[in-house]
Amino acid sequence: MATSIDFTDGISHEGSSHVSNDGAGPGYRIGTVAGLTGLDPHTIRAWERRHAAVRPLRTEGGTRLYDESAIERLQLLKSLVDCGEPIRKVATLSDRSSRSESVGTLRIGSPQSTRLFSSCRRSMALSS
Repeated sequence: MATSIDFTDGISHEGSSHVSNDGAGPGYRIGTVAGLTGLDPHTIRAWERRHAAVRPLRTEGGTRLYDESAIERLQLLKSLVDCGEPIRKVATLSDRSSRSESVGTLRIGSPQSTRLFSSCRRSMALSS
């Protein structure tokens, strides 16, 4: 994915979707994440709630803050769902070598994502 996101300054930007969360690091609000991923905010929240696809940080006020890895994961999951894979299947995939305690990650280039993308490309070629 060519999307590059800058998380370097760690400063709260009032009125911006790039914010800092009391030392927990900066993140992006759901509206910006929706724009970067092409997913509706309601879909992002549903995938979080129903499938634990991502687990964003929360501010004291409850605002979701998504980091770069969550955005990349949502982009990848959307691509797989767009290819016909059910979200319940792909949301639970993880690369065991990089699994965190809270949420597994599906990494671009991992054997799992490579198999899914290959399957997706074959399905798309057959439907053309």
